[in-house]
Amino acid sequence: TDFLVDDPRRGEILFVQSVTSELYPHGRELIGRFTAIVGGLKDAFAEAGGTLGRNDELTARWDPLALFGGLAFVYQDWLLDPRGVSAEEISAYIGYLISLVARVDFTGPTE
Repeated sequence: TDFLVDDPRRGEILFVQSVTSELYPHGRELIGRFTAIVGGLKDAFAEAGGTLGRNDELTARWDPLALFGGLAFVYQDWLLDPRGVSAEEISAYIGYLISLVARVDFTGPTE
């Protein structure tokens, strides 16, 4: 969210104009970067003591893509019509979505 707030053109390019054919290849590259981060977060949560609700090849492939798609439309809606929603509020909502998709029960670090 900070990345988008720091320069509003970024959100416009990533979530609004990226559906044009000229920007699509670059958009796919950015999606790949984002989904790699999400996949890494799930692994990090699990290593820190969490239990993955489901951990198979399709989940590893599609959860990050599903999350990216959902986040893209949430950000797009916010950027086009913020309705007084702050960056902090959307960040909290994004964190909530990530925790739902990650499906990690975090019990805390084990000693």
